[in-house]
Amino acid sequence: MSALYTIVTSLLLLLALPVLPFVAGRARYRRRRLARLGVGLAGRLATPGPPDAGLCFWVHALSVGEVTSALPLVRGLRAHWPQARIVFSTTTASGDQVARTLMEPLGATVIAAPLDLGPVAPRFVRLIRPDLFLLVETD
Repeated sequence: MSALYTIVTSLLLLLALPVLPFVAGRARYRRRRLARLGVGLAGRLATPGPPDAGLCFWVHALSVGEVTSALPLVRGLRAHWPQARIVFSTTTASGDQVARTLMEPLGATVIAAPLDLGPVAPRFVRLIRPDLFLLVETD
């Protein structure tokens, strides 16, 4: 099934290639798209957080509602594992803004969620090296 998914998404990407420069080239989308492809991710992960903390939690929230609902979770993680590294990813720009306001004061590193394309998501996992992935879903 995953092979079929990869084939279908690859074909859709090929079909979208003529449109991508117009969408990706717009300033509104450019920075976020590059971040979702992993550009600058290694540097982002090298910033604040205890060195060699041991545990790493990756919390993902789609947008503002999920980010807000994840706040008690992140507070609890920080209270129980104060030295753990917490990486918090969001999918939307508005979710990213709220996450930076709420999660960075708790010591979480906020990043853009990876695009589900070929080697992009595995690269994020390889760089983050989470011990636990927590998906926040409110729907």
